[in-house]
Amino acid sequence: MEEKRFNIVFSGKIVEGMKPLEILEKLCPVLRLDQPQVRELFKGGAGSVILKELDAKKAYAMQEEIREAGALCTLQEIIPPPSQGNPDAAMLTGEAPQQAYPDQNHPSEAKPVWKPSPTPTRGGSRFFSLFIKFILIGALAGGGWWVYQTYLSPPSPAFEAYLAYSDALAHGQYQTAAEASVGQAHILADSRMQMMSPSGIRVYGKDYSMSKPAISSIAGEISWIKHKRKGQKVNEFNRVNLEVEETVCRIPPGITAVKCNWPVTFLHEVEVSQANGTWKVSSFKEERLTPLEQENPAGGK
Repeated sequence: MEEKRFNIVFSGKIVEGMKPLEILEKLCPVLRLDQPQVRELFKGGAGSVILKELDAKKAYAMQEEIREAGALCTLQEIIPPPSQGNPDAAMLTGEAPQQAYPDQNHPSEAKPVWKPSPTPTRGGSRFFSLFIKFILIGALAGGGWWVYQTYLSPPSPAFEAYLAYSDALAHGQYQTAAEASVGQAHILADSRMQMMSPSGIRVYGKDYSMSKPAISSIAGEISWIKHKRKGQKVNEFNRVNLEVEETVCRIPPGITAVKCNWPVTFLHEVEVSQANGTWKVSSFKEERLTPLEQENPAGGK
């Protein structure tokens, strides 16, 4: 009996909470490939064959290693084609091989082969069935492409410029954000920098400098930040428009916790343009998506 063989197929999903670049780095040693080769393997999205012709033990082991790296795959058993009769066996036994067609010398003994009559189908039903198949194939292909674009494709220079700007704002590094921006986005970063700059006060003829509290002392230290690309296109001015969901999880002051349980999600509408050959954020709009009532550290949620 032949041993079963399996292919490892990408399901189009990744382990929740893992970052795309982290998954990519972990997959390289597991698959013994460099990053461009790994991206090429997963480019097709759901249904992409990652490894072929593995025995059961190796297939299950590699599936688990790939899952630990962050990508979820399934095992697809390879069904061998049905074996044909061996004419040499008949020659060794002295038996005449059986004919696969009726004896032409005795047509009266030939029996007609019964075939079930085809079930009548309507043209509309057949068209509807094909239409549904096309929709399912399109949905699978679109889902796989979305996973690739969202999690596995390398970030563009414009998106990297946005990441530098938004991360600097979130951490209260307004000088860094100002250097990474122009136009309205630069004005926003500069205004926050001025707002947090020390202020002076004069008491009884003496000048005193008062430093503003850091954002971390008010909102808490950042535990992690995640970004999800929702859209990216080039406008008529050769500038890149981005739509990104940013989720920031902070541990509020006075709370001791190993894991952050208070994520807040914002929608960023961003314009990025080139200035002297360098991509910089030129417009930045932020909208809070998480309701204020869901952010309740005191309640332990």
